[in-house]
Amino acid sequence: MRREGARPSPGKCGPTQAWPFGKPKPRASSAFPDYQRAQEPTRHNLNENAAVIEAWIKGPPPPGDGDVKDLKGTAPNGEVSGSSVSKQPPDLNDPLSGYKTGGIRAEAQDE
Repeated sequence: MRREGARPSPGKCGPTQAWPFGKPKPRASSAFPDYQRAQEPTRHNLNENAAVIEAWIKGPPPPGDGDVKDLKGTAPNGEVSGSSVSKQPPDLNDPLSGYKTGGIRAEAQDE
């Protein structure tokens, strides 16, 4: 329940029954050739960051409901893990390179 006059933080919708932490607003979308290929970089990064993840879960203090730990990693052996389209333009000289303004014309970038 919200306080009188309270507003959701910028970029987030307020909590609802379906979305108790606010409706997610993706900043990017990724594609993979198949399900198995999508799982490989996830497994790799979970294994590579196991100690960091475990320490974050244990605390102190333990993470609160809805807290997120941003972990970035690389694909095994420097491979391309997938293709991604960003909401905001990754190329500042090309405002249509992000899907917010470029829509279906936005170009995917290898990751």
